[in-house]
Amino acid sequence: MEFRIPKREVHNHKINLDDAKLVRELSSNLVKELADFLKCCVLFGSSTGEPQHEHDIDVLLVIDDLTRAVTPSVIEAYRIIVERVGADISKRFHINTLKISTLWEQARQGDPVLMNMLRDGVVFHDVGVFEPLQVLLREGKIRPSQESVNNYAARAPVTMQNADWHILQACIDLYWACIDIAHAALMKHGQLPPSPARVAPLLRDTLVKKGMVKPKVVGTMEELYNIQKDITHRNIAKMSGRQFDDLRVRAQEFLKAMQDVLRV
Repeated sequence: MEFRIPKREVHNHKINLDDAKLVRELSSNLVKELADFLKCCVLFGSSTGEPQHEHDIDVLLVIDDLTRAVTPSVIEAYRIIVERVGADISKRFHINTLKISTLWEQARQGDPVLMNMLRDGVVFHDVGVFEPLQVLLREGKIRPSQESVNNYAARAPVTMQNADWHILQACIDLYWACIDIAHAALMKHGQLPPSPARVAPLLRDTLVKKGMVKPKVVGTMEELYNIQKDITHRNIAKMSGRQFDDLRVRAQEFLKAMQDVLRV
């Protein structure tokens, strides 16, 4: 007598059929290449929601680091195989990889990123790892831990500081853009490229005296030099978006002025 056990319906998401076809081919080819080292292949993200225009195809792969010796050479070979197989099918794949141990740890903590994958993911290959977690989540048996709460709460201020630093880094980028174009303009008119500290004075002694640029243009170079020094020495810890926008406009004006000098 055949022992039949009906399978539960794990998900009923809308799915982009074109994306599903590509992921099915990816899953099949990877299973052939990786055998039982590959435990799961899951489609998630934009492809499992409302239809959208051109987008990346987000795929999660879960590999076995528990019964396999995952050495650096194994990881490198795995990466090469996945990149090759994916590129042969579509350039739109955005492939994420988790080890089983990491998947379990994130599930235990109720990690929000993994929760979204479990909630929306559509499985194309699974050996009994991912779908059981989806059922547990749906039944309310996976809950965020205090550890996960603490980790995400601690991460937020650091990310805010990173946002502030990105604005400061963008100011330094403006500075170097102006230094480069100033060097080009000075060399065009017979000057050896000076140290950054000497760029503004040399611009005044040459291009301003010749009437080729206005003094206020060189003032922008001086201001950028002072700002980058203050940022480097951590005398400036934060800059508003409005301040950056104003600085960028003046840096663009400086760039245009130097480009005009290069045309002479």
